[in-house]
Amino acid sequence: MLYAQPENYDGFTRPVVSKLIPFPMQYRVPLHQKDIAVRQCAAVGLLTASGANQKAAPDTAKRYPSLSKLQEQLEATRRESALFMGRARDNMRVLAYCHEVLDTLLANKLVDPTVSADELEERGGKLDSVELLIAAHLRVQTLEELPAQVVGTLLKNEYVELWQYLSAVWLRLNASEVEVVAAAPADVPNLANYVKSFFY
Repeated sequence: MLYAQPENYDGFTRPVVSKLIPFPMQYRVPLHQKDIAVRQCAAVGLLTASGANQKAAPDTAKRYPSLSKLQEQLEATRRESALFMGRARDNMRVLAYCHEVLDTLLANKLVDPTVSADELEERGGKLDSVELLIAAHLRVQTLEELPAQVVGTLLKNEYVELWQYLSAVWLRLNASEVEVVAAAPADVPNLANYVKSFFY
């Protein structure tokens, strides 16, 4: 939902991605990633026509001249209310989908929230690849910097054991020694390397 929710995309995702990608690709890549994410969300039924700034119905204010200032204000209020209701429907769909996914994860024992921090310490803090991917994905969806906290609120309020387990995992991962290595010049995504890829 980093790309599909307008608040999260405009308020967090696009600025972060734009800073990480060099000129001139910083303008194209975030929009391309957003298009992919919106199509994926629409395919599983997470978005309505209001979601992710998709095309809405034609604006009646542009088709008909306004008769008064009051009419303009009423029309603006109506449009704002329709947008709010569309986003509320999208958030409800996200909550329903998250319930379905989290219940499936817990039912299939892909994540075991009953593991305490001590038990995690006893097994050396080791996570299998599924646990690591789930923890990383849910960490990104619950960042404090996100304006729309739909997934984080759901986890904190309704999946308390899972939230506590994930918090322990995230602390463990943050405390681990991770060596960050700079990319080789040939691997950096920039215009020169993109053009070179056609010839080599």
